[in-house]
Amino acid sequence: MTDTPTPPSATAATGAERFALTTSRGFPAWLNSIGGSIAFTTYQAGKIFLIGLKPDGRLSIFERSFPRSMGLGVSPDGRALYLATQYQLCMSQERQGCQSFTNMISNP
Repeated sequence: MTDTPTPPSATAATGAERFALTTSRGFPAWLNSIGGSIAFTTYQAGKIFLIGLKPDGRLSIFERSFPRSMGLGVSPDGRALYLATQYQLCMSQERQGCQSFTNMISNP
């Protein structure tokens, strides 16, 4: 999946910054060959991304914003993901095929 970045002039005119995620041409095929998915955070953009494949082989991208997404951890059974942010520790568990993050600890 390739997003076309917003031209600098359009960004300046609207005052909004656009984030674009691009992959190499062979990335979906590689992801399929390993039978996996990828999770990563972006500290500066404050986002978490979960990237996998849809049944038709196209990329599926789940993205959420969290202030200063700092790190990820996985539960011992591999069914939950933990996200550390500036003030929170959040947990995501698979619930009927839907991913959701819940706030575990908050210390503003």
